[in-house]
Amino acid sequence: MKETNNYIIPFEIVITLEGGYYRLNITHPGYKGRIRKRIGNGNQEKHETLLSHLKVELEKHFSDTEISKEAVNSFVNCYVDM
Repeated sequence: MKETNNYIIPFEIVITLEGGYYRLNITHPGYKGRIRKRIGNGNQEKHETLLSHLKVELEKHFSDTEISKEAVNSFVNCYVDM
């Protein structure tokens, strides 16, 4: 019987303010570099809520799926556009 390791390496998501607009910077050891996504210039509290929900959704979605920069970028774009 094959033993599985259920430990999930977490995504690191940071919100930065650049040129008056907030951006998400998403990193993970499963891919090189970072993903940058502009999320607008609205309320910082709203962006913090988005960050916490996105982190949970990323970790749920990629718990059984191979993590690649392209796949994560696609997921983030769809999630933020909602």
